[in-house]
Amino acid sequence: MLISLNRWLLAFLVSAVLITLKPVSNLALAAEVHTSETVWAFADSHGDYQELTKLLKTAEIIDEDNNWRAGKSILVSTGDVLDRGPGPRKIFDLLIKLEQQATEAGGKLLFSLGNHEVMILVGDLRYVAPAEYAEFEEDETEALRDQYFERFVNYHQTKLRKEQKNSRLKIDKKKVRIKFDEAFPKGYFARYEAFSPQGKYGKWLLNKDFINKVNDRLFTHGGLSPELVGKTLNEVNAQLKGELLTYVNAWHDLLSDGSLTHGIPFRQRAKSIINQKEEFVTQFNSQENAFLFSTQSPTWYRGAIYCHPFYENESLRNILASFDAKQVLLGHSVTPTRRVNQRLNNQAILMDTGMLGDVYGGSGNIIQIIDDKLSVLNSSGEVYQPETAYHTAINYPTNLSHDELVKLLETKEADKTEKLKTGITRPSRLTFNVNGNKIRALSKYIDDSPNLQNERKRKPEDMYADRYHNDIAAYRLSELMGFKLVPISTTRPMDEGRGLVQYWVENSYTEYEANEKGWAYDGHCSYEAQMNMMRVFDLLIHNFDRNPTNILIEENQGQLVWIDHSRSFSFRRKLPREIDRSNIKLTPEVRKALTELTKDKVKKSMGDLLNRNQINALMKRRDLILNLDPLDD
Repeated sequence: MLISLNRWLLAFLVSAVLITLKPVSNLALAAEVHTSETVWAFADSHGDYQELTKLLKTAEIIDEDNNWRAGKSILVSTGDVLDRGPGPRKIFDLLIKLEQQATEAGGKLLFSLGNHEVMILVGDLRYVAPAEYAEFEEDETEALRDQYFERFVNYHQTKLRKEQKNSRLKIDKKKVRIKFDEAFPKGYFARYEAFSPQGKYGKWLLNKDFINKVNDRLFTHGGLSPELVGKTLNEVNAQLKGELLTYVNAWHDLLSDGSLTHGIPFRQRAKSIINQKEEFVTQFNSQENAFLFSTQSPTWYRGAIYCHPFYENESLRNILASFDAKQVLLGHSVTPTRRVNQRLNNQAILMDTGMLGDVYGGSGNIIQIIDDKLSVLNSSGEVYQPETAYHTAINYPTNLSHDELVKLLETKEADKTEKLKTGITRPSRLTFNVNGNKIRALSKYIDDSPNLQNERKRKPEDMYADRYHNDIAAYRLSELMGFKLVPISTTRPMDEGRGLVQYWVENSYTEYEANEKGWAYDGHCSYEAQMNMMRVFDLLIHNFDRNPTNILIEENQGQLVWIDHSRSFSFRRKLPREIDRSNIKLTPEVRKALTELTKDKVKKSMGDLLNRNQINALMKRRDLILNLDPLDD
């Protein structure tokens, strides 16, 4: 409840109350359930009440009157009821009702907090749809809006007086009211109160966990990052809930005290606080960097859907083992097929199928687990098994198949050609217009050892040959071994004959550019694991020329893409000294890819690009790499 305006003004005029940041810890949690009953789970409804109720009726979890009919079953939501859609309030009302009815029937409803629940609880409103405010219009009286307007005016007037050093300065309330009503639509403040710690929905959410466990399966919103290794389920939930409550309580105290006001973005609040000690401001600012809000927390992590299986498999295996679990069920990231996917050797089930159809183009899907057997039910009634999701760090066009894209790069006349200023080979960038979409590619020609692929003798001048053929060989080898981190590389006609054409990775930047601009790596995928895997590949192909200008970072998820291999594939049988080989780690997946690489496979894949000396040297280096991280006896 809001304190009365007169009482607030009195407190404000006499002296500002100094707030203490009170960390919350030692929370009693109960996130584990053991059952022999049916377990159901769904993700990311994002306010689509109609599709969710249709799905729950199809599954016979609720009846035609939206009441619980699933007996002793367990129903799990992995969050993201809020934002983007029109009916999250109705969904929460339904879930709160079903929670009580399920308990009375001997069943249970579990809810894992998603990043959008956290965002609303801390007042990060970037993705709130207008209809979400409209759900609370009838609850918001003019008197309530007037109270918040007075707080808004007093905050800004006090702040302005301090900045201008003029204690008599007054704000024009009429002008401010117009801006206020534009910034805060009807329903805004009633919704804020409903999601406050004392509000109906805020109180309910703040009693929920971040990770729930049913039998030997985990249910969380985003994923399980390497940061969780060595922690227990209760420790993780306690830390995250403690960080959430610490921030939420402090933020609400600041709003009530007048030291902050509404409408200030999450990352700008600390520097906007007035009437508080510097020590408190520093502490509050540090809370913005809590683990809860990082890309590695269970609410935000996307490694299970985006990170390479050659290292993410092992990472997830270790985390699941530490929680004594065999599988994790997730939401957060919409699957490309809009159907439930499995990834990382069935360790991760990806349940976000874009239920909010108007935004994501998907439909409702729910997991059913009976006698430990998992299946998927669509809102249409279709039953199917989770489909395998394949890794791709490179965002290739979705409207072309792999073969169609290769043919386009090899044969289509470019609609635009531009010379690039970077690189000693002075490459060109080609642009192809395809059905209104733009596809770009790198084009270059370099070959200082013509016909090397047919040479049988080893010549000193050919040891470090600089050839476009090597870029293509690196692509084929990456595909052959399952790395799939070198962009499509093939040949096309040029003035010099045939040369390299390589798919241009859009929305990317080099490590050199990141260093120049002072950007710290903040991707979901482990930078160390990616660099380790790239070093293995560079050692294998003798790529001694890796440097910050050819380490490409895909900006959406921060994945490393491998480019510029024209000086690779030496016939030297030793590992290149230029590459740090200390602490090389071979995950089971990388070791398997190396072990299964045979001379016959290499000859079949790239015998038209490499001669026998280059291939023999590659295989010898393969053996040396395996010895860098030998298996324990």
